[in-house]
Amino acid sequence: MTAEVLTSEAMEIPQTEEGGEPEKHALQNTWCLWVNMTSQGNKKAKQDWSNNNTMVHELNTVEDFWCLYNNINGPSILGNGDVSFFKKGITPAWEDPHCANGGRWVVKLEKIRPEQMDETWLNLMLALIGEQTFEDGDNDMVCGAVLSNRSKGASKLALWLKTTNKDAVIRIGQQYIEILKQTIASCELAYENFTKQAYVHNLKF
Repeated sequence: MTAEVLTSEAMEIPQTEEGGEPEKHALQNTWCLWVNMTSQGNKKAKQDWSNNNTMVHELNTVEDFWCLYNNINGPSILGNGDVSFFKKGITPAWEDPHCANGGRWVVKLEKIRPEQMDETWLNLMLALIGEQTFEDGDNDMVCGAVLSNRSKGASKLALWLKTTNKDAVIRIGQQYIEILKQTIASCELAYENFTKQAYVHNLKF
């Protein structure tokens, strides 16, 4: 998944036999794909992380999701970069009002093969757009996810939430584990409270 993501107009959209677009299946929310290719050695660029995020595509149907996914590279080839998948109206930044009073479940993707990284990212995106993985009220607490790929050091996958309520955070964290278990044998998750700028909860499997 690179910064050279194809635009909606450039993608191949399947047609019906009559030549028109097939009926599509609407998602509960519109989702946006963001890319940040900031140089990790640039101090100023690190400080302006949120400003360097670029929203490259938005989608609101199952078919549009697969059209996007089938026309982009997997995140494992990013080198140094971040790819984010968030609900429309929410920017992948701590300062965003939807995120400011929440936090994120972070897992380090250590000793993971490129294909595992790509499959883990796909599984998480599918869980997000399906909005059936988490309990009804918890779905509203989910903002999106960020995969930070690093050529040096551990890459990270984070699930961002609007809340710091312990019960909701733990419930969502446990469901996050179930998604990760599909591709990762074991790992440890830590929940970072954005307001406190500290990790306040831990889970592992």
